[in-house]
This record gives sequence, structure tokens and C-alpha cells, in this order.
Amino acid sequence: MKENAWFQLWAIVTNFAFQNIQDALAGNVPEASGALSVVAMTFRRQRVQPLVYHYCSMQVVSDVLLVWNNVEHRPPAPSSCQNYSVVWESTNTLNNRYKHSDMLHNEIALLVDDDLLLDSRTLVYALAAVQADKKTVVGFFPRYVKWKGTEWRYTFSKWKENPRLFQLTTGQAHVLHTEWMRSFTKLPAPLLQFIDQNKPTCEDITLHFLIASTPKSRLMCIRPCQARALGSGGMSTGEVSHWPKKRSACVNRLVSYYNHNPLRNNTLSFSCPEAKRRFGVFANL
Repeated sequence: MKENAWFQLWAIVTNFAFQNIQDALAGNVPEASGALSVVAMTFRRQRVQPLVYHYCSMQVVSDVLLVWNNVEHRPPAPSSCQNYSVVWESTNTLNNRYKHSDMLHNEIALLVDDDLLLDSRTLVYALAAVQADKKTVVGFFPRYVKWKGTEWRYTFSKWKENPRLFQLTTGQAHVLHTEWMRSFTKLPAPLLQFIDQNKPTCEDITLHFLIASTPKSRLMCIRPCQARALGSGGMSTGEVSHWPKKRSACVNRLVSYYNHNPLRNNTLSFSCPEAKRRFGVFANL
């Protein structure tokens, strides 16, 4: 990476970390010290330090686990983050994201892509929702599945009749109980193999089919108070023109496997101010 690009990345992270500290001092972040573990997966060495530094700077985060998916090169040296660990994977698969719940310090985790920086307020509100009900999964960027002609279509278009309605959220980030991670690793082998054969398009959709098929589960969307991309070309950026077609193929493959579409019409969608009113003061935080 060019030197000026590196400094631009570092400026984003340090400014964001300073904002997290300001929010805490101003009382904008409820007390939730050390209640959230972070699992970040990447194979890009240049992203590790700013990504880890960003989440380690948060009071709400107890530990950061880096899932290193680069099978050809050693993982980067340990960060100055006190509770930071690395798993060097032998295969590059998105399924690795769910494998290491036993290494986390908490039962609630943020699973996040390597190029997404979320602020601490957003994470505290999501944490509160999962603490209230461990079968709740919180995502941050809603997406939609609609029946068109003879198949299901994955789309970015909102439902005109109800703008709050959504069927799933993107895999860029989720806050969930670690029981979901363990359940994901126990999915039938054909589903896990299908993810490997069609990466990187099907892993998070498979998670949503698991959630929707689980009794008493809830999917919630909290729009981030702040969210920034860490550079470009990462796991969360670059949803190009062919992306909806590939995502639609994943949906239809899963519908065929399940013999129906379990994805629900969810309406638990909150803006940052709405989330603050609902989760800003929570008894068990």
C-alpha cells in the first residue's frame, strides 16, 4: 500500500476512535464495559492494524479475534491490543467466521468484515437487543427478497408499501449470541460446501435461512449511527452489477434445499435515534 494511502486509513481510524471516546465522555454511550467480543476475518495484511485498533479502542469490546484466511502468508504480528488473538486458517472459507466461539470472552459477538468500522453507540444498542433476547440477531444494512416471475430475486429496492420491511441484512456485520455460531457450524454438509463453491455470495444468506428456520428467533436492523469503509476492495465493498444475480441464485438454491422460503417479513428496523430511545438505557447493561 502506498504511504499516503496508509496514512489516510490511519486517519480514519484514529478520528473514529477519538469520536468513540468523546461519545463515552458525553454520556452518549450506555455503560456496557467489556460485554462484546469481536470476530474479524481477513486475508489482507494492511487492514489488520487499523481494524483491530478501531475495535480495541471501544469500552464495550472485551476482546478481538482475527480470523486470518490467508493460507499462503503468516498472520501479522500481534497487535498492542491487550486481548487480541489470531487464528491462522488452513483453508480460505467464509465458514471460518463461525468456528471459534470457544475462544471468545463473551457469549455475544460482533462478526464483522475487514473493511467496516462501526461506532460504539451502534454496537451498544445492538448488544442491548441481544442481551434482552439471545435469539435476536441484529444486522445493520437491510436487503430484500421478492418473487418475480418464476424465481426469488435479491434486491436493494425497498418495499414501497412499507419502507421498514426487510427480509435479511448483509453479512457485513452482525451482533449475535455465540449459540448462532455453533448452530451454523452444524448445518448440513451440502450447505457448507455450497458456500465454499460460491464464495463470497452465499454465507450470510445461509445464516438468514438458519435464523428464519429457528423457532422464536428475531431479526432486527439497527441503522448505524456512524459507519465508515476502511478503504476499498474489501469484503463489504464493491457490490457490483452482477452481485444481485449471484445473490438471487443463492436464495433460490437455499429455497430448493429447504423446500420453501422461510425468510420472514421483518419490521424491527430502527434508526440511530430510535435505537437510542429503545435501547439507550437498559437495566442489565
